[in-house]
This record gives sequence, structure tokens and C-alpha cells, in this order.
Amino acid sequence: DEALLPYCVEYGTIMVAVGPIWTLQILFQGYLVTADKPGMGLWLSVLGGVLNVILDVVLVGVLDMGLTGAGLASGSGMFIGGIVPLLVFFNKKSLLHFEKPPGKDVFRALGNGTSEMVSSLSSAVTTAMFNIQMMNLAGEKGVAAISALFYLQFLFVTIFIGFTSGIAPVVSYNYGAENRENIKKLYAIAIRVIGVSSVIMFVLAEVLDRPMTMIFASQDPQLAELMISGFKILALSILLSGVNIFASGFFTALNNGKLSALISFLRTFGFEVGALLLLPAIMGID
Repeated sequence: DEALLPYCVEYGTIMVAVGPIWTLQILFQGYLVTADKPGMGLWLSVLGGVLNVILDVVLVGVLDMGLTGAGLASGSGMFIGGIVPLLVFFNKKSLLHFEKPPGKDVFRALGNGTSEMVSSLSSAVTTAMFNIQMMNLAGEKGVAAISALFYLQFLFVTIFIGFTSGIAPVVSYNYGAENRENIKKLYAIAIRVIGVSSVIMFVLAEVLDRPMTMIFASQDPQLAELMISGFKILALSILLSGVNIFASGFFTALNNGKLSALISFLRTFGFEVGALLLLPAIMGID
């Protein structure tokens, strides 16, 4: 609505401007793992996050620059992960470095990566639909609540995203080497790790719902109540998110982009959008 729109435009304008750097940051995380430099990827992520937090405190808290300051802080953090790895990939001595790409390989990569595109695109569409539904059901506080809940949910599922990103190059390597026994062993280990992690993350989410919610809503009792009740429901998805995320990433690593894309589409768009259109009419905000 009109109250939220100026803030979205103020922050969004900066995010669009740093979009190319944001894209490089995401790509380089995968490339650094493949280039046998996962430690570098980790530390660049940590440094980018720390810089973001420090600049948030300075630009928003001290200099009172509002969402412009928050946007500049976010963009600055992205520069670390999006620019520094160029030093690695422009170096011809690096295991992975820039070359003129053969056209057919680029198109095969694009096709195989369809699932990740579908997943990102679907997330954008469903997030917009969630915002529309929450605006209708609970107004601005509803939009604020669901936005913050998605951040909290993401904190718990990042372990699955990180694990899948880390194991995918190993799966791909063994697939290329036609070492099926190793792939079966990797799959068995991964399923056990995902299963145990899912239960642990779910329990933590249910136990920590109130203290984590208070980070976002300590000054607003109505918003806090919305978030606590919502997060108890949303936390159930953590039990199954790991299997979904791993399945999609696993099939991408096996060069089966079609099946991976189908899983991603059904997980993030097919079932979710259908439920999002139907269930609020029956159950309201729950």
C-alpha cells in the first residue's frame, strides 16, 4: 500500500543497481567450491555479512540514513563476494579460470540449471502472492510478519542449501567418472545427514520461536503474536524442506535438469500457489 511503497522503492532502487554484483556473488560461491577453494567462499561470505552488519549500524543507526543506508550496507557486503573472486578466476594458473566458452557447453549448462531458475522465479512469484494475501488478511502488519518469518525460515533451511551445494560437485565428479558405487555411498550418507538435520532444525525452530521473533517485533505486541503463531505452523515445512532441496540439487548434479526442474517447480510453485489461493479462503490467516 501507499505506506510501504516508498520504502520498497528506496531500498529496491539500490538492490537493482547492485544486481550484477549480487549475481556474481551467487555464482562464485558454487565456482569456488568447484575450484577447490570452499574455504575462501566461506570467509568471503562471512566478511560480506560482517561488513553489512557494521555498515547497517553506522549508516542506519548512527547517520540515520534509513533504508538508503540499509541498501548501501547490503550492496557493500555483496561487493566482497562478487568482486574478490575475480582475482582467482582471471588467474590462468587457477584450477578454474576464465576461458572463451564452447557454445554447446553453455547451452547444456543453461538447460541443466533450469531447476535453479525455476526455483528462484517461483520464490519471487509466491512471495509476492503471500504479500498480497497477508495485506488482505492482516494489512501492513501481516506483510511485515510474513516477510520476517521467511527470513527466519531461511535461517533454518540454509543448512540444507549449503550441504547440497557442497556435495553437488563431488556427485558431479563421480558421475563424470562413471563411479556409480561412490554416488550410491554419497547418496546414502546425504540422506542420513539431511534426515537428522531436518529433525534438529525443526526442534530448534519450535523451541526458539519466541526469542527469534522478538528480534523483529519486540516493540510491537500485535506483530509479535502474529509471528509466533505463524512460525509454529511454518516450522513444519522445515521437516521436509531438506529432502526437497537435496533432491533437486542431486539431480542437477547428475545432469538431469528436467527432473530437477520438475521437483523445484512442484515444490516452490505448483503445490504452494494452489494452496495459497485455496487455503486462506477456508482457514483464514492460518
